[in-house]
Amino acid sequence: MSSSGVDLDEGASRALATVRQVVPPRLRHRIDGIRFTDAGRPERVDPTVLEAVGAAVREQRTIRFDYGDDVDRMPRRVEPHAVVARGGRWYLVAWELEKHEWRIYRLDRMNPRNPAGAPFARRPIPTGDARTFLAARFKGSDGADAWPCYGEVVLQLPAGDIAPWLGDGEMQQVSDAECRVRVGSWSWAGVLSWILRFDAPFTVVGPEEFVRTLPGFADRISGTSLV
Repeated sequence: MSSSGVDLDEGASRALATVRQVVPPRLRHRIDGIRFTDAGRPERVDPTVLEAVGAAVREQRTIRFDYGDDVDRMPRRVEPHAVVARGGRWYLVAWELEKHEWRIYRLDRMNPRNPAGAPFARRPIPTGDARTFLAARFKGSDGADAWPCYGEVVLQLPAGDIAPWLGDGEMQQVSDAECRVRVGSWSWAGVLSWILRFDAPFTVVGPEEFVRTLPGFADRISGTSLV
């Protein structure tokens, strides 16, 4: 997983200043309301932890791990079902074997032990999928639903190439080389421009309203004159 020495808060602030110059005046209040503070900085995840947990999810093998500062208790033992990125943090959605319930764990607080454990059969996640399960747990805790437009795509890129630029979007690994991403913007053009910044193949998942706008963007681009 690649990392960058750039201060992401400073870079994000510069990017917002640039974006503010090109958005319609009636929408600039959305930009002006965004602030970056130390309390909101993403927690860095050890790439080896992300790799170990991601492999356990794909191979459907149980994992044991120490969690946070609670070093006196026995390691947690779970069936890992999905790794999801949301709001700058990485989360594991898993079935807790001792407590017999669904739990969410932050990867930056996990210290895995023996990641390749016994195989398990997948269980149905209560909301249908990991992303909506995580969103339901955090409902009302952030402004993720404030954007008027949302798009969901599968990007043909590894998670490490997308994570530094995810912002308040949501991401779930599909494979080592693909991720499902949900991102919001002030317009469908903004959603599409966020996706195109990666210059990588992608498949649009939805919603239908976003899908319907794509031919219009293609016509607009093909009809553009170059000088």
